[in-house]
Order: sequence, then structure tokens, then C-alpha cells
Amino acid sequence: MSVSFTAQAMALQRALETTRPRSSRLFDDPLARDFLRGPLRAVADLATLPVAGRIVPVLYDLIWPGPRPSAVARTRLIDDTLAEALADGITQVVLLGAGFDSRAWRLPPGGSPSPGQRSPGRLASAVCSSRSISWLNGRPLASHIFWK
Repeated sequence: MSVSFTAQAMALQRALETTRPRSSRLFDDPLARDFLRGPLRAVADLATLPVAGRIVPVLYDLIWPGPRPSAVARTRLIDDTLAEALADGITQVVLLGAGFDSRAWRLPPGGSPSPGQRSPGRLASAVCSSRSISWLNGRPLASHIFWK
């Protein structure tokens, strides 16, 4: 199976955000590292180390300015928009062409986009790509996720 570099790069950017201190990160994506292979996985692993963790995002932004903060902001915007839609009563979310998006796993059934926030909505189901499923290394599906 050919793996999209763009999908892996997005997963790396979410993994880097997840290594930031909980008080300042915009979201938490503990599954992002699971999608990474080779050098990108090494970068994500390096970012978990105490001193290197602060340096890796800075170096990434110096080498490739723009994509990481844009991806982080876009991820948070989509999370917040989804949480609002769930709060407004939608009952189903379908992820099309989601690549390595782990939103269906990392957002609880209530749709909360970040720790400490709760949404009254209920995520009834999410349709996930077989590519995403196969890269999760046997992780069980959450009860609110259906694979069609």
C-alpha cells in the first residue's frame, strides 16, 4: 500500500501539537504517532523528549514555515465546528477522504474537542477509510465508530 506523504505530514503536525504542555495545546491526538513511519516517526519520537520536544517544532517551522501552525489551527477549527454541530443535534458524521484523521477516535461520543470541554451532542457514527483502520495496529474501534 502506498502511503501519502501529505497524510503522514498532517499526522506529524498533530503529533507535535500533542507533545506540547497540556495547558497550552489546542488539541490532543495520541493516535497521530501511530500513523507515522521512518523519519517522520523519529521526529515525533524526538519531540516527546524533554529538551528536544521544545526544539523540534521550532526547527520544523524554520525549515518549513507555515504548514504546522496552519494544520494545528485547521484541526482545532474543525474540532470546534464539529462540536458545535453535535451540540446543535446532528447525529451522524461521515469522514470522506480523511486520510490519517483520527478525529473519530480522539473525540468522545459527546464530541468534545479538547480536555475539559463537553458538548451535549452525540456522535452516532463515523465512516472511516480502510487505510486509517489498517494503520491503527489493531486498536479496537470505539463504540460510536462504525466502519462501512
